[in-house]
Amino acid sequence: MTTSRAANISGANTIRADYGQWLARGWEHQQAGRPIDAMICYRRALNSNAYAVQARYRLGEVLRELGRDDEAHATWRSGLALQPEHLRIQLSLAAAAHRSGAHGEAIEAYRHVLAVHPEHNAARLGLALSQLASGDEAAYADLPKLLGAIAMGSRWEELARALAAAPPSPTCLRRWLRSLWRKCSPPGNATARGRR
Repeated sequence: MTTSRAANISGANTIRADYGQWLARGWEHQQAGRPIDAMICYRRALNSNAYAVQARYRLGEVLRELGRDDEAHATWRSGLALQPEHLRIQLSLAAAAHRSGAHGEAIEAYRHVLAVHPEHNAARLGLALSQLASGDEAAYADLPKLLGAIAMGSRWEELARALAAAPPSPTCLRRWLRSLWRKCSPPGNATARGRR
């Protein structure tokens, strides 16, 4: 092997000193709502360290935010190739599959996460929503428990979309709505207690 080739190979495995600076700048831009600036910084971080899984995860986030879903998926998949058990990347890919309507892929991804982290509430909810969207009526039974365990925040909209996309099931939906009503009603509310 020639000396120049050996230098190129060893250089490919090095992390340049500016990696941390680019990653930190990217995060600052991302937090400040400047996804294009963040994208540029994360790409520069990857130029400084081709094996940086965290930079790939964050780059995928800003690409998704910019509506570049295919690039985000490819970036996250390349991160998983380097670190197959990276939880946030797994969850991002599962959520992306769910949003794109690839419910079978989402279900498989969420089950993979839950095999390692069985109490991960966001993964449990994601699995239930994906199952619901794919027509699995048994998912209705899991929703009341999950909604009580999770601060929904922005996931209410996701739940509404999943319910709208689910095949009609008046009995399951009625049962689920009653359970939700009981959970959300203030203690001592006779109306909530009386409905079964």
